[in-house]
Amino acid sequence: MKILSSVLLGLSLTLVGTAGCKKADPFGAALTKFEGFKNQACACKDIACAEGVKKSYETWMKDAEKALKAGGKPSKEQDEKFDKLDDEMDACIDKLEDAAKPAAPVTPPAPVTPPAEPPAGSAAPAAGSGSAM
Repeated sequence: MKILSSVLLGLSLTLVGTAGCKKADPFGAALTKFEGFKNQACACKDIACAEGVKKSYETWMKDAEKALKAGGKPSKEQDEKFDKLDDEMDACIDKLEDAAKPAAPVTPPAPVTPPAEPPAGSAAPAAGSGSAM
């Protein structure tokens, strides 16, 4: 589950402005928001919480893609930070998913079969039951 791949492919952010006007870096804002989602997911104590954060993140991403699509690319440092945050968030969610999996059932040991009785008439006489001298 590589969220970043879809983020970077689907999210084309650019600085749109006129000559001489410099606007805020949308990638910086997106990184800050993404880091917030990562922190929320890693603070979760159960998978239901993490799934809620993930759903909020995905909704935000769709809105961000629509609002900021234009064709720019993040810097190398921003791209690396997105990767790091994505890996950290995935690790937190994976840990909760693993904890939520039911434990494998324990197979009881096979029952012990008592030894078979010898056929009638072939048994050795019991000790002390033979004729005395």
